[in-house]
Amino acid sequence: FTVQIIIIMRATTLALLVTSAAALKAPKQTALAVRGGGDDSTNEIIMKVSAAAATASGALTILDKSDLVEKYIFFGLNPATSGAAYGVALLGWGVGKINAVQSGAKSIKNFAKLNLIPMACWIATNFQNDAPMTENIFPGLFAAAYAYIVWG
Repeated sequence: FTVQIIIIMRATTLALLVTSAAALKAPKQTALAVRGGGDDSTNEIIMKVSAAAATASGALTILDKSDLVEKYIFFGLNPATSGAAYGVALLGWGVGKINAVQSGAKSIKNFAKLNLIPMACWIATNFQNDAPMTENIFPGLFAAAYAYIVWG
């Protein structure tokens, strides 16, 4: 039974990866072109939440408080990496998201499309390292949110 659950979770994660990879080329389907992604207000909220998570994670990691990141931001689903360099990278990621929000709806959609790449890499790395499936929940949720922004 446990093996079946793992197979289902891996299949779901692979489906998210395929969806993320599709962001690399412009959609040609009429339905997607007409829809054009999520509405601007919802997209902004999603990106603000993502920016807050990345910025707070980065700041806490720089302050050597990665245990708080793991407990309160990753909800215990992912181990938080420690180290100032990692914290600076997270902080930069968060600042990029803040810039996307400040630059408007088009920038939010573009950032979300491009951000599907590191989300897919995060999930792929988890698979490669045989990480517990729970470690794919957090990046999977963000990948789904970014896909919503792009294709809605």
